[in-house]
Amino acid sequence: MLERSRLLWALVAACITGCSAQPGPAGPPGPPGSSGQQGPAGERGLPGLEGSAGPQGEAGPPGPDGAQGSQGREGPAGSAGPRGEAGPPGPQGAVGPQGPQGPAGSPGLITAIYSAQQNGTVRVTGLQWVSVPGTTISFSLPRNATVDLDAMGSVVGIAGNQGTVTHCGLRFLVDNTPYGHPNWGDVLVGCSGTNNSYTGWHCPWSMRRTLQLTAGNHVATVQQTGWHSTTAGCESLGEDYSAARFRVTVR
Repeated sequence: MLERSRLLWALVAACITGCSAQPGPAGPPGPPGSSGQQGPAGERGLPGLEGSAGPQGEAGPPGPDGAQGSQGREGPAGSAGPRGEAGPPGPQGAVGPQGPQGPAGSPGLITAIYSAQQNGTVRVTGLQWVSVPGTTISFSLPRNATVDLDAMGSVVGIAGNQGTVTHCGLRFLVDNTPYGHPNWGDVLVGCSGTNNSYTGWHCPWSMRRTLQLTAGNHVATVQQTGWHSTTAGCESLGEDYSAARFRVTVR
């Protein structure tokens, strides 16, 4: 082995001094050696040119709600909107305190009745109001009250210058105040026939009026008139079958 090594080195030395032979072909690459240790980092290079903008990415999921900010200043009032529909009725409120007592009203029940009946004959023609005898009623009211006046009876027609027709009026007179039409009062009675002296016999009539009278003394009566601007009129008798009957009811 030693001899072989010496011979090999002799050939190498001879070749170094005078060997002119051409090198042989390269042998196949040997297996890669093991990695050496990593060298130190080199200096940082210059920045490259800015690239073009890429396409916009998809929207990310919404982030959590932020903290509530402070309240802003109050804005100006807007214009009034249209009137809305009426809402349903609210619950009934509590009963309020009792109010003061009002003035006493008129009694609803009848408190007094006064009556009178004609006791004499009345013959009236033309326009002249005459009180029917026996029909005056005087009464007193302790308080303001409603008073009903009722009267009824019959008359005989007086033809006068009107041939076979005539008419006359009757009215109430209370505290010297007449009621009804100036010429015919509260009721106009027509009475006609064929007799030369009388135009009709015992033509019935009735009248009614309701008044509000104050407390105190009062006087009421029935009056009769003939046909104004003529000599015609009526005659009423004091007999039971024809006399005027007058009633005052206080309630």
